[in-house]
Amino acid sequence: MSLRIASGASFLLALESARTVDLTASLLARGKKGVLAALETAAERGARVRVRLESEPYDPSGSGARARANASMVAEMREHGVDAGLAQGDPAAPLHLKAAIVDGRLFLDDRNWLADGRDTIVTTRDAGDAAAVRAAMRGERGKPAGIAIRKREALALEADTIRRSGSGEVAVESESFGSGVVADALLERAKAGEAVRLLVSSRDIHGEREARVLERLRAAGAQVRVESGGRDEKLCVAGERAWVGSANATTGFPDTVDWGARTGSASMVGVLRSTFERNWAAARPYG
Repeated sequence: MSLRIASGASFLLALESARTVDLTASLLARGKKGVLAALETAAERGARVRVRLESEPYDPSGSGARARANASMVAEMREHGVDAGLAQGDPAAPLHLKAAIVDGRLFLDDRNWLADGRDTIVTTRDAGDAAAVRAAMRGERGKPAGIAIRKREALALEADTIRRSGSGEVAVESESFGSGVVADALLERAKAGEAVRLLVSSRDIHGEREARVLERLRAAGAQVRVESGGRDEKLCVAGERAWVGSANATTGFPDTVDWGARTGSASMVGVLRSTFERNWAAARPYG
């Protein structure tokens, strides 16, 4: 597996000349510019474009508005020639995978294809990783790959990255955060006297359970900040390694179709560290 960071602009450029595109997301943003418009344009000029969105995306409001928006967007894409549909997999394994295969090249996003610099996109030409992701896109389990494509495995990889950090600082960002293997690994590092920083979205701190986990980490010496600017990234930088993915550090729906990957590439670790520091600087202390 050889991953590198890709800009949103380079992803859009790949869509402009694509012959085949397979893309999944839990949600997609509307707009005359951006990924949705690029997908529709590609289909109109004759590219084979297949898109699957989550049929019942997580919706804290409970109103069903996100599900209705996805159904409407699927209908719109079909009018432009896109093979668009809603994922109809196991209800216990919702589609949270932000992945695209463009002419055989795999792109993975930690958010929902904003492609405007507010998300982290990684790319690889590894055929094995692409095959595993393609199987996941179709609700199947492919052969093991260097990229984890279920939430349980993705978070286990993140927790292992934290535990292998040695004496280096650990910095974690997660849109949603709660008890689980990542919280346990961070607590171990903090209790050992290591420097631990955690950044979470204020929007996704819903109640006492999340608050108790954050308070335990603070009591152990971890620094915790919250952000409300919609960054919502999922990454971890631990010593000379880093993890990035679409999986939130929570325990719910462990079989969710998600992704997570670890890297020791100095350039990728540097980019992810810079991303975390940018988001950390814009956040406020928790509590």
